Amino acid sequence: MKSRSKLLLKFFGLLPIVTILVIVSVMGENHRAKELVEGYLESVKAGSVAEKCITLSFSNSTKAKRKLSCEDQNFLFLLALMKALELKDFSSIEYVADLKKYWTPFSSKDYVSVEVSFESQGEISLSNIEFSVKREGLSWRIENIEVSDRKLLSVYEEFETLDLHKYVEVSANSLELKSAQLQNDSLSYVEKMLIKYNLQRLNQYLQDN
Repeated sequence: MKSRSKLLLKFFGLLPIVTILVIVSVMGENHRAKELVEGYLESVKAGSVAEKCITLSFSNSTKAKRKLSCEDQNFLFLLALMKALELKDFSSIEYVADLKKYWTPFSSKDYVSVEVSFESQGEISLSNIEFSVKREGLSWRIENIEVSDRKLLSVYEEFETLDLHKYVEVSANSLELKSAQLQNDSLSYVEKMLIKYNLQRLNQYLQDN
């Protein structure tokens, strides 16, 4: 009887410690998901291209979306961010990332939601941009970016009319370099971004073929 009582005392004595360790571990996993989003944004600020394209969704859109590749959508999203924040250099963008929905080992959902708000030095801000981060085994992956900010959405829809293949047309088996005469003093920052994007696609094609 005494040994049983001792075992119960040990169990209840260890229970708070185990509970704390589980909570700390779960919070650490959620923080890893947030850090993944922050790492993605820092790489974008540095001008790096994401290894894997991230899909976009638009919750407040009333217009039919032009059918674009994931890569084209990502480019327009970044371009719309720059225009909406009145930036000419993405490296100067500021952002705040906050966990909105948490993951636990007992949850049926294997997602974490990270809400990101963007700011420029001119105090223009954009919010309601949510990154869904999916747990895969012991790691995390950014699966989707949901855009709900009306101003950003409006700018994105404006840019959907751009000819994204103005300088380079790339398909699975062919490459077309289109003739164009460029004058640097008359190029807008949008046009410069478009040229860079076309050159990235050209470089990717050359690496893959």
